[in-house]
Amino acid sequence: MIGFLALFFFTLPLFFIVRWRPLVNFLGGIASFYRVHHLIGLFCILPIIIHILSQFLDFGFSDWQLLFDFADSGLLSAWCGFTLIITGILFAYLKHLRYKVWKNLHFIFIPAYFLIFWHVWIFLPSETLFSFSILILIISGILVFSILLFTYFFPLHEINFEVNQLVDLGDGVFELYLIRSGKNKNLSYPAGQIIYIRFDSEPFSRNWHPFSIASCKIDHRLRLLIKSFGYDTKQLKSIKIGSMISVVGPFHEFSISPEINQIWIAGGVGISPFIGMVRCLGVKNYAEVKLFYFGNSIDEIKCKKELNEAMDKFSNFTWQSVIEPRGNTINEATLYKLIQSDKNSQYLVCGPPAFMKYIRMFLRKNGINKQCIKTEEYSKW
Repeated sequence: MIGFLALFFFTLPLFFIVRWRPLVNFLGGIASFYRVHHLIGLFCILPIIIHILSQFLDFGFSDWQLLFDFADSGLLSAWCGFTLIITGILFAYLKHLRYKVWKNLHFIFIPAYFLIFWHVWIFLPSETLFSFSILILIISGILVFSILLFTYFFPLHEINFEVNQLVDLGDGVFELYLIRSGKNKNLSYPAGQIIYIRFDSEPFSRNWHPFSIASCKIDHRLRLLIKSFGYDTKQLKSIKIGSMISVVGPFHEFSISPEINQIWIAGGVGISPFIGMVRCLGVKNYAEVKLFYFGNSIDEIKCKKELNEAMDKFSNFTWQSVIEPRGNTINEATLYKLIQSDKNSQYLVCGPPAFMKYIRMFLRKNGINKQCIKTEEYSKW
């Protein structure tokens, strides 16, 4: 029974590797989707360890060395698989690895799964029900690996776009305009949701990158705010108009309750989903919306003219910039005053990971219900 549970929880995280949009939406967004994947992946080691300990107890103190009889292919494959699982989990939870290295280390789980598969096959229990259940799990795992291989070459929800315009906003931030390839109209890509894009031209890599949608779904062009940070985004200024870009998504992330007052808190290029939602003010019936835009300098505050025009045009929208020089802690007085007057509002937060973590903890510490706080976190962690 413990062995069955170990195999079940080792197989389960595999279903959370493929970004299947209905499942992402069901779990409340891409951040929640990956959080579930992380937690299940971490938990899967527990029943495996319990299974190993139970085997030591079954053999007793005098015969436990029989578990290390590596002449037995079933035992050898089990220990090799277990070693790969431990290695993969340890590296998967390291936060400071380069993304490409971190991603490639996940391939450790493929041979680990098939080693465990062989171990289970050799020691398949005689009970019909257990045998059938384990075979179902093994087949499920093989099916998921097949889906992964297929979606590597043919990603789910992929649409081809082409570069229509690139605007340099300064400070290493660009606004990228995309249009449907061969068509002059956009599909429905709501502001505040997330897409993954791949640059399909030189000198870009073939990696997928997540970005917030910074346009309204009625726009005929898909707009993204991108900060030059990694290898591909640093090449962005050299991209040619008409270059092809593959888009996967959109994936649900921010959801707004129109009847509830909104507090939007942005840090740096985290303004992306909010500028998209501001661009929808004319077609969305939001309640009162207050935007607080944090930056290290006035130059880091983007789209100021557009935000000011929106504040003049829409009575339910206000915004203010909050300048905190790099290295300084966030001014809690500003946040505390905000909370005192808006405890029942919905809080949406987007920015660098440390910024979002700080804001989220501050809000929770000062009495804001967890259900009222939504952060856009779609990094590997």
